[in-house]
Amino acid sequence: MFGMEEIIMNKNMPKNLKDMFLKLPELFGSLEILEYAKSVTSNPRAIQSINRLEELYDIMTEYGFEKYISFDLGMLSKYDYYTGIIFKAYTYKTGEAIVTGGRYDNLVGQFGKECPAIGLAIVIDNLMLALSRQKLLPVIQSSDTLIVYSSKYRKIAIGLAGYFRKEGNNVILQLSKEVLTIDDYQTYMKNMNIGGLLYIDNDKDIILIDADSGNKQLVNINEITGKE
Repeated sequence: MFGMEEIIMNKNMPKNLKDMFLKLPELFGSLEILEYAKSVTSNPRAIQSINRLEELYDIMTEYGFEKYISFDLGMLSKYDYYTGIIFKAYTYKTGEAIVTGGRYDNLVGQFGKECPAIGLAIVIDNLMLALSRQKLLPVIQSSDTLIVYSSKYRKIAIGLAGYFRKEGNNVILQLSKEVLTIDDYQTYMKNMNIGGLLYIDNDKDIILIDADSGNKQLVNINEITGKE
């Protein structure tokens, strides 16, 4: 705000315009913001735009969505192809927009067909964060099995993976890294909703970890595959 004020004050323009530019970041709210904006400008293009926003508000009111609408006359976009309204959509428990979009009447023409359009983009990361914080994400049953192995025991790991896949199980093979411990892989298993972990660091026994209980069990490889 201070940088904006410095730029505006150094411009050669009437005081009422300077005051209006400085007021823009505050022009956020419901319908009264549009009424105020219309009262302080005589610019035909600005009045036409405000009238259009009022018309859209009336339509949204007929749908019963008016309580979800706010106007931000200071909103800007980094994209220069918008020719009309721009908008953002928010939800609870996140301060970032989950949807952004606007009107672009000339953009489609650059791809071979003159066609006015309006579109939007869903910001998946922000949407998933909001759903998680609102506890609306479905609980997915853990089913995959993670097999972590060192390069020396790759053949054993591939053999075990083949055995489990023939049994109809989903298997993830992961070459272990020296900087990561078995506890690190257990944390990864929980974060990725993986059902179980098999940790191979020798050619006879493996460490079996259950995701739900966190219990660790030392099991002979042959006991798993049924081989003697």
